[in-house]
Amino acid sequence: MKIKKIKKTETTSKPTYVLTLGKLKQNEDNLYCWKNDNGCNIIDGKITLYSHSIAKGDNASVTERLYAKGEFSEGKYQGIWKYYDENRKVIKKEKWDNGRLIYRKEYK
Repeated sequence: MKIKKIKKTETTSKPTYVLTLGKLKQNEDNLYCWKNDNGCNIIDGKITLYSHSIAKGDNASVTERLYAKGEFSEGKYQGIWKYYDENRKVIKKEKWDNGRLIYRKEYK
């Protein structure tokens, strides 16, 4: 019997999540997850977080604004996280390693 050489497959990329802050939760193991009807699903991939913002003036309305971008690895903060102000300007950067904060820099 002749054995064929197995070809290397491409690795699948992690999913990208887009959530509002209200959907981001921590479960009983302190892992970050997104809340839905079936419970809390552990986040493993890149994420963009939005927060609710109330517009001022005569046409005041509730909108969503960019809050942060980063990545979770099996429910833990991982890599570089960037936080934004109302004008989408970076106001803070953090570096995480498996849920442990390594570095934080805040901008004015």
